Amino acid sequence: MTKFLVLALAAVALLAPLPAFSGAATALTAYIKNCQTEGVDPDTRVAACTTVIHSNLFAGRLLADLYAIRARAYIAKQDYQDALADENKALELKPDFPEAQANKAKLEEMLQAAGAAQTDTAGSPAKP
Repeated sequence: MTKFLVLALAAVALLAPLPAFSGAATALTAYIKNCQTEGVDPDTRVAACTTVIHSNLFAGRLLADLYAIRARAYIAKQDYQDALADENKALELKPDFPEAQANKAKLEEMLQAAGAAQTDTAGSPAKP
């Protein structure tokens, strides 16, 4: 279990005893697990991470971790633009985040190469 998941589950556990939050805490725990788990379908992971991010229960470094986790799910979907946006958000919240810095550099390189490839093929004559 990662440090993020432990902290997130601890935060949810604080809300669980309150009657108004018990069902929501259980649901949020499931979303956190789906967001965090690499083997989960990337679309499910993106949706779960988005739900947790929009819960407004996390800020600062934990929120940065969530954006970085969702970026990995976007990468698994080959959605590199959204992955880059999430890495940028993670770095905005946590500038000293080596994993996000490395992933951002790789994504920018991939997107630049893809843009160059599109430019090269756009001017090429169509194959018969």
